[in-house]
Amino acid sequence: MQNFMKIYTKTGDEGKTSLFDNSRVWKSDERIMSYGAIDELNSAIGIALSMELDPELGRPKLLYARALMAEGKKDKAISYLEHIIGDSAYPDPDARLELASFYMMFERDEDALSQVNQVLMDYKGRDDALRLMGIINFRLDHLDAAWGNFQDLLASGQYQMDALFNLARISDYREQYERAVRLYGEVRFGENAIISQRRASVLLAHQLNDVESAMNLLEVFAETSPNFAIEAITLKAQLLVSLKRYEEGMGLYEKVIEFRPDNESLFLSLAEIMLRIGRIDESIIAYRNAVKRWPDSALALNALGYTLADHTNQFFESEELIRKALVLEPENPAIIDSLGWILYKTGRYEEALVELRRAYELLPDHEVASHIVEVLVELEQYDEALQVLESAEKSILESELLKNVRDRYFSEKP
Repeated sequence: MQNFMKIYTKTGDEGKTSLFDNSRVWKSDERIMSYGAIDELNSAIGIALSMELDPELGRPKLLYARALMAEGKKDKAISYLEHIIGDSAYPDPDARLELASFYMMFERDEDALSQVNQVLMDYKGRDDALRLMGIINFRLDHLDAAWGNFQDLLASGQYQMDALFNLARISDYREQYERAVRLYGEVRFGENAIISQRRASVLLAHQLNDVESAMNLLEVFAETSPNFAIEAITLKAQLLVSLKRYEEGMGLYEKVIEFRPDNESLFLSLAEIMLRIGRIDESIIAYRNAVKRWPDSALALNALGYTLADHTNQFFESEELIRKALVLEPENPAIIDSLGWILYKTGRYEEALVELRRAYELLPDHEVASHIVEVLVELEQYDEALQVLESAEKSILESELLKNVRDRYFSEKP
């Protein structure tokens, strides 16, 4: 499997929110929010990072708790903060927020909400706590409460871009796309600017069927936020590719690479587009160049290895590349899937099935599911193959790969 993102999910599950490729996902499924989850992830693990900017927080107790967490002693870190809060007649509000952030790391959101709520009850004007409360309510699917939190945050004049971004996400989840586009479009600065502009352009093009406005939005972003001008061109290239306007997208990627010649992901994206439009030899050359330039990149090694397995008979080199990538990232399901696929291609079906099942446990993706079906058919385990296919079809809508394997092996859909 070619996969160039650290977020391994390439397709969405059945649900409520539309992604870049117009697939659909559940509101509560945060795995796929590549357009929005970065902020929430930062909030879950990063309240301490924001606290580090505050000179008042260089307290030994909080630093000790962070050190415990950094060492992987999560239970000790949480227990320690609970202890110092419980033993104090006037608990430190920053210790409460620190504890809330720790709780969030381990999905104890209700406990985190309790700590943040206590801070807001005891100390007025703690906008950092209000922001965190909004994020927790959002994670808990308390959308009305989260909306109110972020509206209050917006009115406070603090964390403006965060407030707009999260109000946009709530509107997005509610399928209020026009409002979401307006709010995302206002996020032109800060760490969520690129995510927001990407999502706004996607909604305009794919949900509201207004490609011209989507392109114009990215033009305005480039003009009003010159520090993000190159990123705006990249977003436009990505949007064109999502619209299957591949040649135009390639042209923009080539333009961006002139300004960012050391950006590996741009090179890999360009090679993948070549592959999509059938320029196989050029794509392989591009992947080889990427491997030469970034020899220790698991992404580049896997991309070249999988492409060789899928489009050539160079199986020995393909397996060597994939196994090298797997050494670098042994738990990456995209690479495990690639290994399973090369094992299938070389007739080692039982071994292939083991690897593909392992990949599917880590990443229930339509491509991995289709590979499992292919192997089970070769092993003449038709009943299980059909079960895997039907299960994948229920959770992954509109997959051409699944449709293809059904048409080839199980043409009569029940």
